[in-house]
Order: sequence, then structure tokens, then C-alpha cells
Amino acid sequence: MSLTPTQITGLLALVSALGLAARACFVWAGARAEDNRRLRARLEAFQGQVGDRLTRARALRLSERARWKGWRDLVITRIVEEGPDVRSFHLKARDGRPLAPFEPGQFLTFRLHAAGAEKPLVRCYSLSGDPGELGEYRVSVKRLSGREGVPDGVGSSHFHRLSEGDVIEAKSPSGHFFLDRRSQRPVVLVGGGIGITPVLSMAKALVSRPDAPECWLFVGNRDRRGKLFATELEALKAAGVKVVLCHSRPEADEHPGQDHDEAQRVSLDLLRRVLPDGRRRFHLCGPAPMMADLVAGLEAWGVAENDILYEAFGPATVKRAPTPTGMGKDAADVVFAKSGKTRQWTPATGSLLDLAEAAGIALEAGCRAGNCGTCAIPLTEGEVSYLSPPGEPPEKGTCLPCVCVPRGRVVVQS
Repeated sequence: MSLTPTQITGLLALVSALGLAARACFVWAGARAEDNRRLRARLEAFQGQVGDRLTRARALRLSERARWKGWRDLVITRIVEEGPDVRSFHLKARDGRPLAPFEPGQFLTFRLHAAGAEKPLVRCYSLSGDPGELGEYRVSVKRLSGREGVPDGVGSSHFHRLSEGDVIEAKSPSGHFFLDRRSQRPVVLVGGGIGITPVLSMAKALVSRPDAPECWLFVGNRDRRGKLFATELEALKAAGVKVVLCHSRPEADEHPGQDHDEAQRVSLDLLRRVLPDGRRRFHLCGPAPMMADLVAGLEAWGVAENDILYEAFGPATVKRAPTPTGMGKDAADVVFAKSGKTRQWTPATGSLLDLAEAAGIALEAGCRAGNCGTCAIPLTEGEVSYLSPPGEPPEKGTCLPCVCVPRGRVVVQS
């Protein structure tokens, strides 16, 4: 049977059409398979995210129930050198049970059995890790040698003699200096020297949020040799944190923009020059003189008192003028019953601890900021007010002389 030219042309057209259709089906099938693969991948990713969130939620619920009273054994699992005389200590529970969660900026209180010390030392060190990393704590400790005007470096020196596997005693995380992670307002974090530790934790908590507010982090050091957590600061930059490195006395061969951003200390003038405005929350931690200047400067700039949270490290803290209702404003007698001494307190005296030390009465004191509870003494008559909220409320019938003042005549058993 022979085909006409017209039939041959039609047959070729049909074959071509069938080929195109087959190719289209193949392409469609391939695209469909690719779509299916992408859909499966998205579904698996979503399931993984949901699983992670459920796991974290369950872990958080367990951790909330894991808060403890008194002292608990923690094991040092890892020690990391962060810079000159600064080490980070990673800690887990010795008994393997969940650890309590913490707010970014809080601290741990430790009881240290240092060689040569008559009694255990009580010291507080800020948590420098990510609050979202449940099951482990990290504190970063600078060894103090006295050259910074701090006479007692026994606690930090003891910490630096510890090794991986050693056990230390600690209380649950505490402290009022922490970040409100629910707020959407812009945040400014300032860390001077080792004061970077709590604000570093705050910055990590912020960048973990999908809706993180604008965050500035000012880091103050003398020069590049004092720079800490360089890798973590770069990671925060990549995550959107506006990091400003300030070196008050940069070395001659430092490169601006590389080794530091500003060749000056962190000051109010710098904040006013760099920040768009002062309508934001400020969290400050560093040496007491630096904090005193910044707090006073920010208040003069018009920043609301409630928007300035701070914590000074070392043996001194930032003292604001007493403002709480009922705060002692007039001279009052303080009777130190055991010592048999009576001294007059005035607003210029400072705290009850300051008054006791001026009278030659030795009181035990650890953090001197109302956090560790070491200085607690019985209050048998009268009432006191607190210059700043204690880390933990003192037991009934006692007071914390390091941060309280008398409201009229008081009698303490010391």
C-alpha cells in the first residue's frame, strides 16, 4: 500500500505531535517529581522544626521544675581560653538531671572551697551563654590580680586553678539585671571589659528571635589584647547586631575598622553621636566608674530611669540617690548588738555595711551587691529599705547590709 505525499506529511505531523506530547509528559512527570521532592523536603523541615520546638518546650518545662534551693553540684565539662586571664567554664549537673533555665543577664552564685581560706568563699559570676541552650551553663571568669584596684582575687584565682571534671557548688540562676525578651523596643547593650559577659548572653537571646528588635552592642576594652569572644561577636554581626568595638588606648599598629571601630572609651558623647536617638532600652555592665558616668549621662539625656538597667562588677556598685518610698533620709542610730557599738547613719554614709566597716566591725560579704546573701545578719529591731532589689529576698528577721539603709533606729546582731 503506497501513501500519498499528503498522507505522509500528515503521518509525520502526527508522529511529531506524539513525540512532543510524550516529551511534555516526561517533563511534566519530572517536574511533578521535583515538586514532590521539594514538598517532601519542606514537610520534613517543618516536621523537624515542630519537633525541635516540642522538644525544647518539653525541656523548658522540665527545666522550670528543675530550679533548686541551696547548693547543687555542677561538673566542669569544658574550659575555653577567651583572652588574657579570661576563661569560660561549661557546666552540667553532676546528677544528670535538668538544669533550671535562666534569663539573659542573670548570674550563678558559687561556693568555692579555696586553698588557704578559713571559710568557703561565695562569689557571683554572670552567665555568658545562650539561654536557649538548655542543659548547660557557661560562666566566663577573669582572674583578678589586684592591679585593677581589687584587693581580693582569691575567688577568680581559685576558679582558674580548676580543671575539667572538677565539681563546684552553685545556686540556681538569679539576678534582676536581665533582658525582657518579649519587648519589641530597640535595645542598646554596653559591656566594659569582662562586663561583656551578661550583655553577650542578652545579644544571643535577641538574635534567636525571628522578630528581633534593633540591637546595638558597644564593647569597651583598652586595646586589641583585651578583646574577648571575637568569633561570637562576628557571628552576632552577621545576625544583624550593630557591634561597635571601642578601644580607649589602641596600640600603635591597630587598624581602625578592623581591630576597633572607635578609638575611645564608651561614653555618653559616643552614644549620642552613634545612636539615632535615646528612645530605647539600655543595659550596661562594666567597672563602677564607667557605669556611674553612663547612668548619670543617660538620665541627663532624658532617658527614662526604667529604661536604664545596669550592673557594675568589682567591690563597688553604682549608687543612685535613694528614691523608694519610705527610704531613710534622716540621720538614724544603728546598734551593732554583738559588738557593743552604736553609730549614727546619715544618707552620706552609704549602706549599713559601709557604716559597719567604718566602725571597724568586720562583716562577711561576698558580692556586695545584694546578690549572694553572704552578708545576711539578724535584724532584731527597726526596719530597713534597699538601695537596689536583692537578688533573692532575705529571710524573715534578717537584712542584707551591703544594700540596705535604716528607716529610723535599728538593732542588728553583729
